[in-house]
Parts: sequence; C-alpha cells; structure tokens
Amino acid sequence: MRVHSIDHRKLSGDPLPFPTGEFHDPAETIAVFDRLGLPDAFPFVLDDDGRADGCHHLNQYLLDAWDQRAFALDSMRRFHMAR
Repeated sequence: MRVHSIDHRKLSGDPLPFPTGEFHDPAETIAVFDRLGLPDAFPFVLDDDGRADGCHHLNQYLLDAWDQRAFALDSMRRFHMAR
C-alpha cells in the first residue's frame, strides 16, 4: 500500500503510457478530482501494483470525511495516513 497526494501540477502534461501500450489522458483524472472538489495535497492510497482495489474502503472513508468537512486537510494527512 502506498500513500499519495493529489498534485494537479504533476498531472498536467502529456498522456501517460501504460505497459499495455495504451495511454491515459491526465486531464481526465484532473476532471474527476475537480468534480469531487479535491484540493492539492489530498491524500489517497494505492495498492503496490498501482490499483486501488484493496484500499477502496480507506479511500472512500477519506472522501466521505472530506465531503462532510469532518477533518482539516492537514489532519487527514497527519492522523489518518500511516507513512
């Protein structure tokens, strides 16, 4: 499990290649983050293989907490995301 945080600046740019030869347009990811109102530095978790299947519930918890304004952004990163 790897902890990451949103950084719009790093996502703006060229399409990202997948090992399969396909490409992903980072603008699609930015649009999802913007639609959800997620700011830079918002934490999220990915499995070691880059997928989010195994940590779906943790990510959902973080989204729900953010949506309910239950925690400040720095508190979420500091207390809810083990490093």
